[in-house]
Amino acid sequence: MRNKILILMMIFTAFACDDDLTVEENNSEFSNYNLEHSTKAGQTYATTIVVTNVTELTAAVNQITAGTLIIIKDGTYADVDLDLNVSATQSLPIKIKAENQGDVIFNGTSKLSVTGDYISIEGLTFPTSADVINDEGSYNNYQYCLFSNSIGDIDGAVVRLDGQHTNFHHCKFIGKTTSGNYINVSVDQNQGSFHKIYRNYFSRPNGSGNGRSAMRIGHGSMANYEAFVLIERNVFENCDGESEIISVKSSSNYIRNNTFKMCRGHFSLRQGNGSVVEANFFIGDGVKRCGGIAVRGEDHFIFNNYFSGMRDIEAGVINFGVADDIDQNRINKGLPGRQFGLTTNIVVCFNTIMNHKSICDYDFSYGYGSRNRTHPPSNIHLYNNVSDNSVLYANGVSSVSGLDMQSNYFAGKSTNTGGATVIPFTIREVQLAGITVPKANSDFKNISIALPTNLSQPALANGNFSNRDINISKDIFGLLRDTGKDSGCIELALSGNRTNTPLSANDVGCGF
Repeated sequence: MRNKILILMMIFTAFACDDDLTVEENNSEFSNYNLEHSTKAGQTYATTIVVTNVTELTAAVNQITAGTLIIIKDGTYADVDLDLNVSATQSLPIKIKAENQGDVIFNGTSKLSVTGDYISIEGLTFPTSADVINDEGSYNNYQYCLFSNSIGDIDGAVVRLDGQHTNFHHCKFIGKTTSGNYINVSVDQNQGSFHKIYRNYFSRPNGSGNGRSAMRIGHGSMANYEAFVLIERNVFENCDGESEIISVKSSSNYIRNNTFKMCRGHFSLRQGNGSVVEANFFIGDGVKRCGGIAVRGEDHFIFNNYFSGMRDIEAGVINFGVADDIDQNRINKGLPGRQFGLTTNIVVCFNTIMNHKSICDYDFSYGYGSRNRTHPPSNIHLYNNVSDNSVLYANGVSSVSGLDMQSNYFAGKSTNTGGATVIPFTIREVQLAGITVPKANSDFKNISIALPTNLSQPALANGNFSNRDINISKDIFGLLRDTGKDSGCIELALSGNRTNTPLSANDVGCGF
């Protein structure tokens, strides 16, 4: 597993960037990605075609060649059905764009099938229907598009990414009332997906039943496939479709710098191993059923995350799932033997939990007894976390084999800690960068080794994800930590240029 995680580290530093980079992104960590498949600002095209209706658009797509730009005049286009099966190149890409972003509206049964490569779609409005975009190509790019509950909202996933190296960014997904995820990613057994999904906005109204999460990365049969999908700097606001905001059902994914705001659900490492969850903001504002992170699988690394105002009525802020028995019938079907996989060898460190009303901070018995789930988590390592207002610090600790808790600070009443060393403090809350942070009478300095080196996790100091190293040298704001490192996600008393703060709808999405 160590080698796989190190490969994951190297791959994410090589993610390609987006079309027409903004000044802001060029000055941020995005500049660390190579430009393998992006078209640059000022890209010229050998052929430009302007279309004004569905017939002209269909004809232009049917004869498209590498190096072609199609400009769609403003207007509403009903029941568009496009098949882009021509491969372009990095130097001769294909682009289809709106004359003015947001003023070209596809509705009805409109859909776009892409099997070609180096194709960019920009500025279009799509319905939240089924299979609106089905991409099986490579190095394609989608930007500044709106997916809204317009004419054509029926059951089914809106976007399917079945190829590789797709950039999906600065888009907005809103209003879907029917079953189906906004984005579904399929993962090949023998090669990763390498998609980059960033700077998007997701929201959806209350729903019921499975399959209404904002995003699903893989599915049950793909749990052990390494996807290498990066989910970064997105806003998930009022994503109330189901209990999972994002459902990760594959391995080796990286989720960082996202903001989850008042979502009635939790981020779910549902199946798979070896993913990293770093520096995300979970802000519940006391809304009922707002959860944090649900963890299943092996070798996950969860650090530098901030949780405030969680109010999950069923579980803790961070939940560790209980596994079921091996089912030979699942194995015969090519599925993992357990529907709910073993939760083991998980590192959770330098996280901060504030002002929550969930049943506990850490729940080690999530799902116990339901659907034959009787195998508790094991080898859970909690280091240097901070929480306040805790009635119950940890639930189900007596059943965990290999539970290791060190340098964790809490305020409030602590019960059922299983003998773990926790450090009480007197809470004083302060506002910083738009969030409430705990301020103790003194800094939360470590009293033990921050991270042991004898875990089966990789040698953490050796890894680097685009200037975010796994050795916790930076806090959630991107500021360099002191040598001693405060516990929690924030290195107290530091100031400087914060590169990661909670995002709002104005910071992401398509702008219309």
